[in-house]
Amino acid sequence: MKNLLDQNCTFCQPENRHYVIENQNAGLLFDTHPVSKGHALIICKEHYPTFFDVPKNVVNDMYALIIEAKKLIDGKYQPDGYNLDVNVNPAGGQAIMHCHIHIIPRYRHRDPFRNIPTHELLPGDKTKS
Repeated sequence: MKNLLDQNCTFCQPENRHYVIENQNAGLLFDTHPVSKGHALIICKEHYPTFFDVPKNVVNDMYALIIEAKKLIDGKYQPDGYNLDVNVNPAGGQAIMHCHIHIIPRYRHRDPFRNIPTHELLPGDKTKS
């Protein structure tokens, strides 16, 4: 299979391919601009601009790596929840045109970004006003 890399892509550069964990088609990096402690990215090893461009076998490896990443992040940071985020195209919030999935750990009552208001409404939350 032809190795598909884009010389102008940040995630295709050799210095950005030192994965924390990896499998045949995907790798995990911790985000350099995290929105929470442990924020990670699952990146396909070959260059596909958006999630909808990625072949099924690569998506399957990305999913398998999400499960491994959760175990790693759970063990290291003990988050209370997660957001999985895939942005598609600039209008959808995608800044780097190389498919990647954000794994964003969330921490109840400790998350400085608090951009998910529903976590304040969870049963047993004693901090509501």
